[in-house]
Amino acid sequence: MADETRIDPEGAHHLFKVVGSVADDIEDALTRVRNIRASLDEPWGTDEYGRKFAQQREPNAEQTLGYVATVRDGIRELAREGHGAVDALVDQDKDNSANLS
Repeated sequence: MADETRIDPEGAHHLFKVVGSVADDIEDALTRVRNIRASLDEPWGTDEYGRKFAQQREPNAEQTLGYVATVRDGIRELAREGHGAVDALVDQDKDNSANLS
């Protein structure tokens, strides 16, 4: 006898919709941060200390924003794959039940 697998497709789709909205929220936050950064000519100041600080920290700030974008993309992919997996399981279940007749 085969193991039984049960899933609430509606609930699972809702879950993956919420996961996708997290990616949208991250995108919105990332856009706001980038817009703020773009609006500041010299956010670290124009004195020698500020310029040195910017030289040391600015590459890290840009890299961090890139990491955030990567996380956003991963969450979007998780949501997309999750929806696909739920649909595939439902379709397989329909196919299997049609073969029982």
